[in-house]
Amino acid sequence: MSYPIKFLLLQKSELIYEVIIRGESPADNVSELRRQVTKLTQKYPSEEILESCLDFAEDHAGITETLTKIKCNIDTLKTDLQKPLIDRTANLLNHIYHRLQRVVTSKKSDNTAALADSRDFYETLCVQLQKIVKTEARSRAESTSNPDYEQTSLDNLTKLSITCERSLSPDLAKIKFDGKSCVRSFIERVEEFRVSKDVTDKKMLSYACDLFIGDALHWYRSIKRDVDTWKDLLTTLKEDFDLVDYDYRMLSEIRSRTQGATENIITYFAIMKGMFSRLNKDLPEEEKLEILIHNIRPCYASVLFTCSDIKSIDELRSICRNYERIKIRCDNFKEPPTSNSNSVAPEFAYRHVKESNKIQYTQRYYNTSNFKPNSYNSNTSNLPNKELINKTYAINETLTKSSTKYCHRCRDNTHTMSECQAERTIFCFKCGLKDYRTPDCPKCTPKETETKN
Repeated sequence: MSYPIKFLLLQKSELIYEVIIRGESPADNVSELRRQVTKLTQKYPSEEILESCLDFAEDHAGITETLTKIKCNIDTLKTDLQKPLIDRTANLLNHIYHRLQRVVTSKKSDNTAALADSRDFYETLCVQLQKIVKTEARSRAESTSNPDYEQTSLDNLTKLSITCERSLSPDLAKIKFDGKSCVRSFIERVEEFRVSKDVTDKKMLSYACDLFIGDALHWYRSIKRDVDTWKDLLTTLKEDFDLVDYDYRMLSEIRSRTQGATENIITYFAIMKGMFSRLNKDLPEEEKLEILIHNIRPCYASVLFTCSDIKSIDELRSICRNYERIKIRCDNFKEPPTSNSNSVAPEFAYRHVKESNKIQYTQRYYNTSNFKPNSYNSNTSNLPNKELINKTYAINETLTKSSTKYCHRCRDNTHTMSECQAERTIFCFKCGLKDYRTPDCPKCTPKETETKN
């Protein structure tokens, strides 16, 4: 049952409400409001706006104001029947119908008595207008000598009645069965909808025609006289549209459904539980557990190895969930920050070992700065053995590659020498001795005479 509103017949207060309820700020004058409403109603029809965004006091005041206008129109119509005034009054009643329905759905009101009074007043005005319409139609029929005019006028007039139950047709429009998709999936979805909306089986059966399209609609028309209850309808639907080997094929899909690379264990277990529920014959707990253990990702193997005696799906889920928590912590671990000028307690900061110091220490300890693997004379004395040189050279190469930033001037790894802001001076790159370059440094490259002595 539809309750169409001709928005251009509404007055300013009603137009303001229709704009606000659609999420925009109302204009100042009626002409601009009508332009706003014309655009907004194309995007947001009245039937799709299910709840009110206003306070109950504001809604109640607006409803009372509009009902007062309707009462004045009806009093005028009792003495002077005017077709345009009848249309405007009926239009206002349809406006009030949608507004009351939104208030009831929102459940924001603690004062149910005030809401009940507004509904009773609305119904009384509907009855009065219907009587006036009958009188007007009867007089028109007599003046036109057409006995069918009265009935035609009543049929064309919007039926004015209200119920506290909101129509389910807009919601059911999202749940359709065409006879080609999975019937078990459809039954599960429509049952979830029925329970969530607290719809009785009898009422759900009355809405059954809105659930089917295409071949399924032809099927429903052929059997609707043979089913008396909602459960009988679902049973017949499953018998006629279910696959013969559904359980066999579904079990094959269950065994091949492994955990995805980006799928956490909670989501995977929920999906598997849904797949298990689609089977006519429920699998034993031990078989479900075996399938899950085989199908979860291999990264959980190290944890499961330490917990070999897993007896339930909940236990397996808890173990895998704990593993994921630990892995997230490891992935998010950060090395301690270095101290800086803004530190309030620099003595507690972690002191990083500079990469250059590691290299120098290794070179000095093993005295391998001038040697490379497999490039020495085996008869030369006072040299480390081959294995030690190879190992030390590998350490030097690794440390050199791993260092990212290092300033030889400041002896710091927070920036490179090209980025250094310190004063440009001559110094040794190896030991930092000022006024000496590395080739001339007396510490790092002693003179040949001193070496010979």
